Amino acid sequence: MSHKKTSFKLLKRGVLVLLLLTFSTILFAGEKENSIINKAVEAYGGDKLRKLQRLQLTDNINHYIPWQSGHSAQGPMVMYLNKHQIELTLDLLNKRKAFKEVTTRLIGGHSTDTPAVAHRIFTEGKGYEIDHALKKYQPAKYLNYDNVDSGNSQLLDPIIIRQLDKDRNNVQWTDTANIQGQAHDVLTVNAGTEHEYSIYINQKNGYLTRMLKKQGQEIQSYDFLNHHQTQGITWAKELFVSTAEQPVYHSDSRELTFNTVQSHQFNISSGYDLQTKKQYFDVSKLTIRQVAKDVYFVGQGWGYTLFIDSGDHYISVGAWGEVDDSKAWQQGLDLLRLGNKA
Repeated sequence: MSHKKTSFKLLKRGVLVLLLLTFSTILFAGEKENSIINKAVEAYGGDKLRKLQRLQLTDNINHYIPWQSGHSAQGPMVMYLNKHQIELTLDLLNKRKAFKEVTTRLIGGHSTDTPAVAHRIFTEGKGYEIDHALKKYQPAKYLNYDNVDSGNSQLLDPIIIRQLDKDRNNVQWTDTANIQGQAHDVLTVNAGTEHEYSIYINQKNGYLTRMLKKQGQEIQSYDFLNHHQTQGITWAKELFVSTAEQPVYHSDSRELTFNTVQSHQFNISSGYDLQTKKQYFDVSKLTIRQVAKDVYFVGQGWGYTLFIDSGDHYISVGAWGEVDDSKAWQQGLDLLRLGNKA
């Protein structure tokens, strides 16, 4: 009986020691992550970063896109190169954003080389699209504070570190990695959720060097280089985005300024009129519509084709958005031949 009591006491002590070790490991892990985060926040400006109210970004981004070729001799796919000129104004205090993007097709485009301009504003809880060519604007219900800038603010390292400071309870240290010969702590944020991502913090200076984030089925790598400091806040002048297969974006000309934003930057230009509501085709069912003389739009949903009536035959222009075994193109042609034009 005495032997059993002794064994039971030893078992209880062992369990207690195991629990204490587990608790100590968890406590230590929390301290480790907090220490890394604190170092990063201080490296990016400390209280100046936490109290940041407004910032402005100007950028010139090279964007690499695999896309359909413009000539059969090139094969079916080529690499396009677009240049994006970005102007982003961000009011963190009042939840306002103004985003302007001018896109120029440098390589690969086989139509016009005229720059395309997108200008969107989110202010007072509402989103707007602005057309400078027509000098018109229209409300856009799909726009919100997060998506109005196409995610560009989420690729600014001061904003990433600022958010990391707020999300520290959802951060786990996972590894150590060497980048350019320097040791980095790897932190995983929001593990196991759709918002999971990993960041690499330089152990020596606390700078963010890399972020990994899943986009669809691919892991995209965001590398931050050439760190500068303005008004006591650190930021990377260069950004390189890639997947395992190819480069996606590259910029070496980012410029950030802080707390210099003016309220008029969130206003719609004077003299611009409200744009009349656009009319769209109902393509919930297979639809044929004449869009010009002898030109017909045929399609359903995101699968569509243009047919040109040349008298004794039709010319089919593209077959966008259809899967390989789709019968939609043939069904559309059959309907067109029957003369059922809407």
